[in-house]
Amino acid sequence: MILEFQAQADEDKLASTQVSAAHMHADVRHGPERKGRYRVVAGMVFLCGKASETTIDMTLTDKEGLPLAGGWHKVLLWVVEEEDAALALAEVENDFDHCWGLLFWLPLMAGAALPLNIAAWLRLVARVPSKRHRADLFRIALVFAELAGTLPKWREALKEADMKDSPLVLEWTADARLQERVETLRETLLRLAGMRFKGELTDEDRQMMSTQDSAAVLREWLDAVIQAKDYTDFRAVLRR
Repeated sequence: MILEFQAQADEDKLASTQVSAAHMHADVRHGPERKGRYRVVAGMVFLCGKASETTIDMTLTDKEGLPLAGGWHKVLLWVVEEEDAALALAEVENDFDHCWGLLFWLPLMAGAALPLNIAAWLRLVARVPSKRHRADLFRIALVFAELAGTLPKWREALKEADMKDSPLVLEWTADARLQERVETLRETLLRLAGMRFKGELTDEDRQMMSTQDSAAVLREWLDAVIQAKDYTDFRAVLRR
């Protein structure tokens, strides 16, 4: 199965799932001598909204309407916002060990932001044995609540939550810090290059420096601004 996740409906996504399914059917094999072909289906998970169409019909029929050639492509569909949050919570309550993963999706569901449902969600999350998984649940809840337009209610409910043990939080925090360093290096580089090579710096070179996302490369270019004999030498470093 090929799974596609969408925060908003993309009218071209149905066609691209058909292409992906066809490629997998053609290229991925199994069995003796790898000659077997898989039956491939596509699934679409809509976090918000839903697709206007879920089937591509390309059948060619005769005058009686009987199919002659072609076929159709239909995806398995899950529209998360149409799920009832209260029912999902009850399902988790009844079979916690097998169903607690639904807690990740719950903030996207209908009625999820009702105080009663948030309280039930918090109570069930407290039963998750892994502190890391609990922290992940808190963080994902805020991300999905923002998509669903209910972030203020969830943020208030989770303001005391401990998310420091979440690998996701640690990763996103590290990424944010790296991005901040990169932006500072870009600003410094553009400012110094503009001062030293005033009147020579081309728009092309400014664009190259303003879109560079490697901190190591930006530091190398900063050294070149200071150490290069002239603009020609500096441009040579930019294009290495």
